[in-house]
Amino acid sequence: MSAPPFPENLTGADLKDNLHDIQDNVVAPILMRYGRHIFVKFHDGANARAWLRALYQRVNLRSSEHEARKFTVNIAFTYEGLKALGLSQRSLDSFPEAFRVGMRGRAPAVGDVGPHAPEHWEGGLGGPDIHAMAWIRTDSDEGREEAMEILRAEMEALGGIEIRFVQDTKALAHENGIGSEGQHFGYADPISQPAIEGGPAPHHPGDGVLEADGTWRPVKPGEFLLGYEDEVGIEGTQAPEPQELRLNGTYLVFRKLYQDVAAFRRFLVSAATSLYGSDDEDHQELVAAKLLGRLAAADVDLTLYGHIHSYSHFENAGMPAHISGGGGAIPEKFDDIGRHFLVVDADPATQRLDVRVVRVD
Repeated sequence: MSAPPFPENLTGADLKDNLHDIQDNVVAPILMRYGRHIFVKFHDGANARAWLRALYQRVNLRSSEHEARKFTVNIAFTYEGLKALGLSQRSLDSFPEAFRVGMRGRAPAVGDVGPHAPEHWEGGLGGPDIHAMAWIRTDSDEGREEAMEILRAEMEALGGIEIRFVQDTKALAHENGIGSEGQHFGYADPISQPAIEGGPAPHHPGDGVLEADGTWRPVKPGEFLLGYEDEVGIEGTQAPEPQELRLNGTYLVFRKLYQDVAAFRRFLVSAATSLYGSDDEDHQELVAAKLLGRLAAADVDLTLYGHIHSYSHFENAGMPAHISGGGGAIPEKFDDIGRHFLVVDADPATQRLDVRVVRVD
């Protein structure tokens, strides 16, 4: 079922006035490094609705209690969770198919097969017994445990809410201990987060959408928020009904990935030795920089960018740069190329890189 376009969709000019109604970490970041994802099942719809009313008071809360306890909460629901809460079938049917089917139902389509298939997922994730996720963010282990006890006590007091799986997270800090921008392979992140039109974060060249004249602009807020104009146009894309359900909401994907850092380090040693005849730290860093496109100062030969559903080739600090977004639905074409994929041929012997664009539009 396709939802009709809604002329009341908002624009970037409306976003500033609605930040209070948008969960933190969608547009405005939560700068607290310790997280806990609590996945629950609802056994009683009425009790679940009562729990939601109580939890709502903790989302984006800025009261003295919140500041003293130093935690905040995000809340998200699955299709089965909305059904358990008593949402009407008409509203349920208005969600996109990908949300209604769920990750388990779409596993083959996204390559989650073999050892990555749903039967190997922890805690029943992606299954019908996962109804909601409460996401705690705080600034310490102690704060995380205190927040957990508060939420657990509220669930037990109401009854009918079962915790099915818990996943702790912790964003890595820089070497100086400040910020939470690192990732496990040792590189700064997130450096490719696009700026959102009307959002609080500043935007810079490369952070958004490349215009035909070579300038950059922030992406439309509808690319992240329901009920707003997106890159397709003012009518936006399919969104759930009624309007109150979609306005200032968004979709969230939770995926637990395995990163083999040791294998990556072994590869750097092997590749540095093969390419440069030395496996010292500088040559390992050079291989890693070329592989991940993180350091322009490390003799990078090519940079690749995403977050746009068209193709463009240009120079960035003297290096060849390609923006590629492949199978998106945006109708404009930069360099007269729409849907496509890239083939990159690298020849270590000649130090040659060739990039070919294969069109599928």
